Amino acid sequence: MNQKTRLLISVAKAFIGIDITPEDKVVDEFACSDQLSKLLHLCFSEFPEGIASTEVLNKELKKSKLFKETKEPKAGCVVVSPRTVAKNGHTGVLITDTMIVSNSSINGRLEQNYTLASWIKIFEKGRGLKTYFYEIK
Repeated sequence: MNQKTRLLISVAKAFIGIDITPEDKVVDEFACSDQLSKLLHLCFSEFPEGIASTEVLNKELKKSKLFKETKEPKAGCVVVSPRTVAKNGHTGVLITDTMIVSNSSINGRLEQNYTLASWIKIFEKGRGLKTYFYEIK
């Protein structure tokens, strides 16, 4: 695991239980991309913050020089299930090989609220969304 990956995991863990975007430019219920882009920006200043859409965040990660898409999720990967016209998406960070932290729609705080298995069950199988994983280069 490289130093940047360790940094991302460490910062994500440090913010568990905290609303990283308390100014609520995006309401807590839909703030996952805003919150994650802020977290990534805190770790890597060249990554843009203030991204308000899972679809836009996914495009930003695809073109980023910091990240590359992977089919093998592991600790330190960013996970994105972009929204569709009819279904809300979500995004988070794997802080272990199986535990994901993401925005809580209830209180706007970063929480360990999914496992990799529950993410796939809810967002891929339940909502029919495609899931992408990005690791730090």
